[in-house]
Amino acid sequence: MDLIDLSRAFLKTGPNTLSGEFRYLGNICVKNIRLAKNFIIYIEKSFAENYKYGNCVQFIDFSYNQLYTLDIEIDSALSNLFYNLKVFNGSNFINQKEELRLPEESIISVTVLRSQKVLDISFESMHIVSTLFLNVKHADYLTVVNISHTTFKRCVGAMLGLDNLTTLSMVGLPCSDLSIGLLARLKKLKTLLISHSELNKGLASDTEGRFFTELKELEQLDISDNGLEHLHKKLFNSQRESLKTNNFERNNFIDFPVDMDKFSNWCEINVKSNKIRYLSRTVTDRINAVRKRLKKKKLKIFFKDNPLLCNCEAIEFIEWVFTTNVVLDKASNYSCLYIDGTTRDTLFVYQHISQLKSDCLSKLLLILSVSFSVIVIVSVHYFCLVVRRNYRHYRKLKDETTPYEFDAFVVYSSNDTTWVKDTLVQFLEKDNDFKLCLHQRDFRAGEHIVDNIIDAICKSRKVVVVITQGYLDSQWGNFEIDMSRMQMHQRNNSMLILIMLEDIPYQRMPDLLNHIWQGITCLEIDDNLFQLNIIDPNSMFCKRLVESIKT
Repeated sequence: MDLIDLSRAFLKTGPNTLSGEFRYLGNICVKNIRLAKNFIIYIEKSFAENYKYGNCVQFIDFSYNQLYTLDIEIDSALSNLFYNLKVFNGSNFINQKEELRLPEESIISVTVLRSQKVLDISFESMHIVSTLFLNVKHADYLTVVNISHTTFKRCVGAMLGLDNLTTLSMVGLPCSDLSIGLLARLKKLKTLLISHSELNKGLASDTEGRFFTELKELEQLDISDNGLEHLHKKLFNSQRESLKTNNFERNNFIDFPVDMDKFSNWCEINVKSNKIRYLSRTVTDRINAVRKRLKKKKLKIFFKDNPLLCNCEAIEFIEWVFTTNVVLDKASNYSCLYIDGTTRDTLFVYQHISQLKSDCLSKLLLILSVSFSVIVIVSVHYFCLVVRRNYRHYRKLKDETTPYEFDAFVVYSSNDTTWVKDTLVQFLEKDNDFKLCLHQRDFRAGEHIVDNIIDAICKSRKVVVVITQGYLDSQWGNFEIDMSRMQMHQRNNSMLILIMLEDIPYQRMPDLLNHIWQGITCLEIDDNLFQLNIIDPNSMFCKRLVESIKT
């Protein structure tokens, strides 16, 4: 007999105990027994002792029950009874035993029936607050384990006793805290499902890309829905020959997650619902190289639900989508954002690709023409300033015996106007009878500012520069210093006087000042006097300033 289905048969009479009264089940040689959803809370030893044809059972469905626990003696009896069991479904199993809080490094031991090949305990509410140290006993034939959505709190620990395991599902486990060696002993693993498990946080601690290192036979990997933005370049180094399919769906990749050309047998990649806008020529060339190595095998890639662009940068990608030998989902027809901001299909854009290229060329020409115009305007303006400066500067020099119109031309930032007018000018003009040139007072109205600056420098014996960060950042600061420097070389004397109102590091000085630093007079005012907006005529600063202007 193939099947006895007693699912929900005893639900109304529950809670129930499997005892010797159920020995009639053992009087029938049946392969498949289903006891799901029966509110079974306990299995007595007498159930195993009175079960006659246990060797016939290959599949037991015990899901959605509420078993308290199995003691070691009963567990051993069941193992001996169902020695040909292949699959045990214990999914959605609710352990009603009082919540078990184990020490941090506790190892949870699970004993399976000796012939068992499949263990499904997904969605089990075991109330275990523990790390994932799992030791499975009698698992010589166990090849499939499903621990998805169980109540392990972290993916820290190790999985022992599963040397022959080929398929592991641990979907929904909280792997934001992850042991690099968690799967290191599962050397025969071929299929790993670890989606929706916060791997974006867990793999962030794997700075050397070693989490999958020991899984050299891994063929199928599902790491979808993990919030991943990028992967370590060495993460799949051990799977270059083995990996065949990979599911990267529902992550945050903006480009293809891996270098395709490094893998020999990859034949299916799912990157649906990521943030990919288009693939570069480099990436598509690598994909084509993999497709070529596969020869007669097909390479499938799934792109659906990515925010693809159909703009100038994506032209080569759009053409590749419809010319490649790679098999793409949705018949290569995806929704994309067109160059004009509307939503189109890639098939429509490909059919009108010449129009897109024409629009892109027009856009490029417009950008180039605007850029060229700006360059021309700036260049002409600069040339005019240079010519004006040279014309005004290289005129015939006055005889050095000719008196200057001003003793000093004072240049400063508008931010320092108050100190200059109320303090510096008061001291130099009224107290020492110097004649100063100030741009706000002495520049000729209606004349270009460049001409005014050049005239002021040429008509002044000295140029007093009030240095603050505001002056160095000003529009005309460098020009005034440059013109003063040139006039200084022409006269062959030191005409520049710097007044340092702020402590500015040497490295932050303009190159023009750095080049002539040793040949100019530099004066520093006392901070307290500057803050009080006063000058002490007897200070060293005042004496040196007056002397520098006179000489």
